Amino acid sequence: MLNTRSLHGLKVVAYIASAPAYQPVTTAKLSRQLGLSVSYTESLMKDLKDGDLLQAHRGPGGGYLLQKRVDEMSVWDVTKCFEQKDEPSEKSLTSPESSYLSILTSELNEIKQQFLQNFPLKDIVKHVPKNQSAEDTSFLAKKFKPLFRDALPKAPNSVFDLSNFMQQRTV
Repeated sequence: MLNTRSLHGLKVVAYIASAPAYQPVTTAKLSRQLGLSVSYTESLMKDLKDGDLLQAHRGPGGGYLLQKRVDEMSVWDVTKCFEQKDEPSEKSLTSPESSYLSILTSELNEIKQQFLQNFPLKDIVKHVPKNQSAEDTSFLAKKFKPLFRDALPKAPNSVFDLSNFMQQRTV
């Protein structure tokens, strides 16, 4: 079973992958979209960045982008960033039952890792709705055209020019 941080990390990567490739996704936008706090989202982003899955761009227009293509990534690439290695202590291995339990746990972890390595991340990303934020504004440039010179409104440039404007209209 995947822990909560792994599931949230998968959602973060899927959301970033569904965004346009040229548009970095900010932590604030991710936290709003996923319903998580900004600080928690930042901690997820740090783990993903440390796992070499994300690259950060600072400054205006900055945010996070995937470091690899989605086709090249598996679910294991994301979940391993959040897996905790629980090393058994020498005290806990004193009984035969605990050593068998340790062997069972390590075999279960290997099976889980193999399964997740064979599960492509693109299968999860295709179920995420596309991020439409960049496309929403692209249609505006096509809808608005420059006004013809005759269609421009006739008005004074300032309040001080109002009397001159009114005299020109009466003439």
